[in-house]
Amino acid sequence: MKHYGDITKISGYDLPIVDVITGGSPCQDLSVAGKKAGLDGERSGLFMEQIRIVKEMREHDRQSGRADEYIRPRYMVWENVPGAF
Repeated sequence: MKHYGDITKISGYDLPIVDVITGGSPCQDLSVAGKKAGLDGERSGLFMEQIRIVKEMREHDRQSGRADEYIRPRYMVWENVPGAF
């Protein structure tokens, strides 16, 4: 697995085609034992960066002529804590 650096500075338009994006965000804002700030919290907002990258990668695929089931990534896996939702 290649590390591409700080997620806030990565562009999905520059990443290679993959089937799955995986990630997690710090749990302090989401945990039942934490601050309970939710996805609007300062730390848990990294989830939205993961969503942004997936959208950019899919848009790049569309612009490159891919369509339907050929658009990547097809899946996103987000790991976090009980209470996230």
